[in-house]
Formats: sequence, structure tokens, C-alpha cells
Amino acid sequence: MKQLGSAIKAHIENEVTSLCRCWVLETVRGEKLGFTDHDEDILIEDILCEKNAGFEASGIEERTGLNVNTSEVAGALQSQYVSVEDINQGKYDNARISTYIVNWQDVSQYFLDQVSLVGEVHQEDGHYRMELRSLSSQLEQTKGNHFIRRCQADLGDKRCRVSLLSPGFTVAGQVEEVLSQLIIRVSGLAEFDNNWFRSGYLTWKTGQNFDRRIEITEHIKSDESVVLHLWQPMPNEIVNTDNFSVQVGCDKSFKTCKLKFDNTINFRGFPHIPGNKFALSYANNSDNFDGGPIIL
Repeated sequence: MKQLGSAIKAHIENEVTSLCRCWVLETVRGEKLGFTDHDEDILIEDILCEKNAGFEASGIEERTGLNVNTSEVAGALQSQYVSVEDINQGKYDNARISTYIVNWQDVSQYFLDQVSLVGEVHQEDGHYRMELRSLSSQLEQTKGNHFIRRCQADLGDKRCRVSLLSPGFTVAGQVEEVLSQLIIRVSGLAEFDNNWFRSGYLTWKTGQNFDRRIEITEHIKSDESVVLHLWQPMPNEIVNTDNFSVQVGCDKSFKTCKLKFDNTINFRGFPHIPGNKFALSYANNSDNFDGGPIIL
């Protein structure tokens, strides 16, 4: 239930009101931004909610119980507020937005209307739309471990324990030719086998994409060159001589953990779980049912 002070409650009960909305957006890194649909800046909770940010709100779809309520806010892409670069970097992923209803004639009169989480962010034609989801959406997120065949650790983390400082696991390279914003021909990786860096990560060390990280979907080695395919286009242009570092790839399978990293003792999956084919099969004389492991 919303908590309203006596002053703002009395104002709302008047026949004529002077209400506006203010939004305080807090990113996962703790940065706070304020916006308002009023024509003057408003200070709420020590956060300056700025005018002219182009924030507009849609209607809220309410559901009973623990169902997820959704709405949207939209605005113009402006570098001083919300920029294409910020969206591409994932700055607003999982951010929290607090919506306040404020009496703009007396900004001491306000109340917290709702708190939402930012879902998908879309951009088109110089505008963006942020999907807002109620806090109950967190109840839909799976927590803890899963009983699946593949490893649930990330390569190099405290559960995996593989050292990315080992020889051949983190390597420097340079762009030789930009075939597209998804495909680059590179130097510095000629000594590594085909797909050694597949499912790994590339981090830019120079250029307009400095310090950005992107997954590698393909690592193709031929007699003439080495080509890397990136998961998605970079927000800024890639040019020849851009420097980067690449991290060895892991497809999280038990076989890769054993043969590539010799790290099966730390494997965080369940490779011996029977699959659908096994579950739907029937007993016959040719199969081996000695109780031994499925994966060696």
C-alpha cells in the first residue's frame, strides 16, 4: 500500500491538482539519474530530476497476486541524458527506477508511486523505450544450481579455478583487416589451433571500442590468415591496427574440461545424467547396462 503524507493526500483530493511524475534511475553500479515530465527541474531525495529529458510514461498493466506488472518509459536519445553508447554498453541493464508523484507547486509534497526494474531497452529513430517490470519479476528468476550436463561455472572464476594467466589462455592480437563489423582478420594468433578461442572473449585495448568486451563465436584458422567472428557488432567502428586481447574459449562440456583444461575435478555440471534418447529407449541385448559412467 502506498504511504501518502497528509499534505500530498489533501492536494490530491482537491478538484484541481498540480501533479507531475519524477523518475530516479539507479544503475547496478550505483549511479543515479533523475528525470521529470515537468517543464522545470525538480529535486527529489537529493536527486535533481531534469526537464527536457524526453521521458514519457505509458499506462501500467496491473495484475493481481504475484504476476508481473509492466509499463514503459520512452524518451529521446541525448548524450547528456541517455545515449546510444550507454544502451549498447548495457549501462541500464537491471537498473532500478523509482517513480514519484510530485506536487510541482510545492515539491516537498510527493510520494513514491512504484519501484520497477528495467527490462528490455529498445532504440529506434533517435528514441529509446525502456520496459519497466515490477519487483515480482525477480521471483521468476531461477536461483542456485541446475541439474544439467554442462558446467555452470564461468571459465577462470573461483568455482572453475582455471588460471587465465596460463600460457596460451590470454593472448594479445591486432586487427589486420575489417571484413565487416562482425568479422575481422587478425594477427598474433597464428600458433593456436582452429576454434581455440571460440566461446572466449575479446577485449579491445585501443581504438574507439577501448575496454569493451565481446564474445567470440568463431575462430577460423587457415593457411593464409586467422579470422574471428564476433557475437554482435561493436557500437563504434573497428579499424585496422586496433589492438585487443583474447581469452581462450570454453563450451562448458565435460570433454572440453578434460582435454583442453585438465580440470575435471572442478567441473560444475552433471555429465552423467541420461538424456532424452536414453530415457525413451528400451532394453535390448546389445546395450551395456553395467552401471558404468556415460561420459569418461
